Amino acid sequence: MRGAHRPALALALVLLTLIFAEGTGWSACDWTSYSVGMSENCGGVGVGMSSIPSFAQMEVVNGFAADSVSIGSSSYQFGSGFWLEDLNGAILYASGGHIRIDSSGSSAPVALQASSGGNVGVGTASPGAKLDVEASGSGAWDAGRIFLGDTSNGKKWQLSNRGSSDSGNQNKFMIHHYDGSSWTSALLTVDLSGNVGIGTTSPQDVFHVSRSSYAPIVLSDTSQATNAKTWRIANASAQLQFAAINDAYSSGTDVMVLTRSGNVGIGTTSPAAMLHVSSPAGTIGVQIPNSNGTDTTYFNYTDGKNWIRGTTILADNGGNVGIGTTSPGYTLTVAGTAWVTSGSWSGSSRDFKEGIVRVPEGEHASMLDTLLELDLSRYRYKQELGGDGSTRLGFIAEEMPLDVLSPDGKGVDVYGLVTYVVGGLKALYGRLSSLETSTREAARQTDARLVACEHAQSALADDVAAMKREMAAMRAELTALHLAKN
Repeated sequence: MRGAHRPALALALVLLTLIFAEGTGWSACDWTSYSVGMSENCGGVGVGMSSIPSFAQMEVVNGFAADSVSIGSSSYQFGSGFWLEDLNGAILYASGGHIRIDSSGSSAPVALQASSGGNVGVGTASPGAKLDVEASGSGAWDAGRIFLGDTSNGKKWQLSNRGSSDSGNQNKFMIHHYDGSSWTSALLTVDLSGNVGIGTTSPQDVFHVSRSSYAPIVLSDTSQATNAKTWRIANASAQLQFAAINDAYSSGTDVMVLTRSGNVGIGTTSPAAMLHVSSPAGTIGVQIPNSNGTDTTYFNYTDGKNWIRGTTILADNGGNVGIGTTSPGYTLTVAGTAWVTSGSWSGSSRDFKEGIVRVPEGEHASMLDTLLELDLSRYRYKQELGGDGSTRLGFIAEEMPLDVLSPDGKGVDVYGLVTYVVGGLKALYGRLSSLETSTREAARQTDARLVACEHAQSALADDVAAMKREMAAMRAELTALHLAKN
């Protein structure tokens, strides 16, 4: 086809081909070399040509002009333009590099407009794109729609701009599907705010997926290894679920879930806490490295124990906690030293106890005797049990009274030992008090005896003085007798 109006004339004259061919009785490859030539059996129509067209069913040579051509009840006019109108008012015409199909009347909607720039309009005389479909009206489907159908099974897709009567959906872009018997609800919707909805006609955000009981999104990276390409994020069972899916999309593993209460489950779909991690036996559940990557803390559950591994080890075995040991025999077992800066207390309130019985004073004496028999020892803890090689001062459990030993007899209850020492102190105090009483009585008796002695000494002195006086008198009498005899 030659000339500036080739797109417009081609479409118009193809229609003419069909009209001419339908009503003729020419034999195969007949050709009449006039202004219009036509061969029915060879399928060619030429305007202004002397031979069968070689480029298309109909061809017009540049420079050909005619006022009009009339065939049957239809009329065709040529000049600055071309138009065709049937008895029902359908019009096909070409003018100014455009081809247009519509109905007669100035207000009739444009059925099809093909411009010289290559744009095609349906329902508009000014197509602004390669395909521009427009419509007006109040019906739900009157704002423009396109069908993409498969004639072999009757199934089709519909792309539409919803009309004003569709309350709440006016001017939304929607995609529907027809399965041969009925239309689906809108499968995809784009509203005037740019929000995209899949499964909903009222998307509440930029991307909104809605589906009954299960709403997934699939993300695939085709460059990854087999069965490592696909992740699925889904809203299901009131949870946000993250699952690793195989390539066939036939099975998957729930890796993480988030519940509406805020619980996060990793390795479990039923998180019972804010963070619930479930890992296979013998594997690390949580790994926390420091910023330089040299020190790492691990959390896992193995052999019925919860483990925290790092610079220390904590194991939970039936409620017992071990630090520095994997076999805690008590509620808290520390293999090594423990440093307390603010104090350490044992729960000793009456509120915590029952069956309280006072220890008889008679037992205090045996406690004191037992304590007096204890030997003090110096020793080192074994390194495989957390010892640091330093020499310590203390007791040997096997030498201690049973009342202060741990259930297995290997440890000493410091609280019990202090209590035992208090009992011994009470006995010692009793003994000291008794000794003090005895000492006071002996002193009293001694003082009494001293007073009696003093009294006896005083009386003896008096007797001695009296005797001295009597002796002096006797001496005087003797002297007088002696003088008398002489």
